[in-house]
Amino acid sequence: MATASLQLRSQLFARMTSLKGTAVIIAMLVFFGTWVYYPLAQLLVMSFNTAQVGQPIVWSLQNWQLAYSDPRIYVSLWNTFLVFGLYMSIGFPISVLIAWILARTNIPFSTNLEFAFWIAFMMPTIAITVGWTFLLDEYKGLVNVALVKWVPFVDEPIFNIYSLPGIVFVHLMSSVIPQGVMLLTPAFRNMDVTLEEAGRTSGASGFRTALRVTLPLMTPAIVLVFMLKLVRMFQGFEIEQILGTNWGFYVYSTRMYHFLRHGEIPDYGPAAALGVLTVAIVFFIIPVQR
Repeated sequence: MATASLQLRSQLFARMTSLKGTAVIIAMLVFFGTWVYYPLAQLLVMSFNTAQVGQPIVWSLQNWQLAYSDPRIYVSLWNTFLVFGLYMSIGFPISVLIAWILARTNIPFSTNLEFAFWIAFMMPTIAITVGWTFLLDEYKGLVNVALVKWVPFVDEPIFNIYSLPGIVFVHLMSSVIPQGVMLLTPAFRNMDVTLEEAGRTSGASGFRTALRVTLPLMTPAIVLVFMLKLVRMFQGFEIEQILGTNWGFYVYSTRMYHFLRHGEIPDYGPAAALGVLTVAIVFFIIPVQR
């Protein structure tokens, strides 16, 4: 009887512990999910509401028609993918190479270099963008002024930060390369070294071992970082807003901001309709990444 009673108490205790854990998880999902799902629900409602703020809801597709009948939206969407394709095709291989060098070689000051990339990643994007404008402005940038003044045969400014190459360059310096190095270096460092040693023992060179052993083993981590950047593709705003709008270059996020700020009364409805598309794309990307 004592043994049976002890087993029953143990089962009841385990069940109560499980129920408490489930209740805590549900409470956390509700609490933190409210911060995410309520704004998303509000975004969806606003995309179909044509009434002014504070007025009763008027359901209509007018916001969607207004937003997606503007041909500039599709140009800005193309610009978004163009900027993403350029900075990822340049920066992603560079970040993979730097992460591999920091984690798998014995270069001097590797720890300090890795820490520098962490600092670069944590710096505010808008501060970095403004800093590069001080250096690479076409007429007043310090680098251009120094080149014209001190370098022979240079009579005109060479660099122009207010351009598509300038936007891509600031993306590379502010987020793409630092974030890639920050996320990939620990993955390269924690890889099983015996597999590389087996490649070298079989007679493969260091380059062939990296190509046939290291990179295939790091494919899951590399794909994860790439998909993370793909999810955050529509998040870019400060760089394009500062460096692109003054010469008519808009990406998707800056075009949404234009809907909110171009008139006396903000057009929340069309901007919300544009925002719903970004959420739909992200919801498509997440299961692909998983």
